[in-house]
Amino acid sequence: MLALLPVNYIMELGFFFIAGLVWFTGKDKSEIRSNSFYLAEVILFSAALVIGSCLRSTLITSNDLGWRAWLPGQFILLVWGVDVLDKFLLSPAPVSLLSAETIKTKRLIFVFLMIGSLTSVLDVVLLRTAWPVMTGVETTRKYYSARLAYDYLRDHVSSDVITQNNPLNFVDRPSGLYGTHQMVISDRTAYGVPLDQFNTLVDEVGVLFTAKNTSDWQLVDDICRTHSIGLLIFENVDPFWESIPLLKAQRSALYKNSHYAIFACGDYQ
Repeated sequence: MLALLPVNYIMELGFFFIAGLVWFTGKDKSEIRSNSFYLAEVILFSAALVIGSCLRSTLITSNDLGWRAWLPGQFILLVWGVDVLDKFLLSPAPVSLLSAETIKTKRLIFVFLMIGSLTSVLDVVLLRTAWPVMTGVETTRKYYSARLAYDYLRDHVSSDVITQNNPLNFVDRPSGLYGTHQMVISDRTAYGVPLDQFNTLVDEVGVLFTAKNTSDWQLVDDICRTHSIGLLIFENVDPFWESIPLLKAQRSALYKNSHYAIFACGDYQ
């Protein structure tokens, strides 16, 4: 892993990797120590480099710390990249006056700059074309239904009311994109919460959404009172959804569409 780390960095950072090397090797070390701005930049970049290279996230599937710790480092590389571009690509000096090493560096910077620009354009194209094709029409319609449901919560429910969706759904994107209310537990709560406490809450709250053939709201209300939940957000893939036709005769939904339904529970109902 250590041997491949430079390869990974050059693939991820591209132009900025080269720009960082050119900037750092081209600066006199005494100049860096005497310039408070340079010194602060090097310290911040070094902190991001050490944390991003030596530490990783735990208890979650992906190494979020590995890339989020690099955000300050990327900012510094962006600042240094401006200096490098100004020196090598925007300089009015004629090519005949440049050394062979400078010309070689200039070409390398230009190549990585073009690769980075093209891959960024590709990302934009894929974002708008590949994702809808891969997920299918029904998924995009479901996400729009989710937006309508969460917009209703935002516009009609007080911000101090605790809501809850199915915590067993892995990476529930709608709740992260559109949710504005506190939840008792969700997949995002795994960040910094001990795993045993996380799993306990998931099991206690998850039964609200996995229960089948529910004939009344008593158990639901009891669990909601225990955890101070005021509103439940059901989606059509939750097993509980099959019981809604019977239960809505006892309690009307605050909001419902083809994919999502919001019901009051506990003391809030």
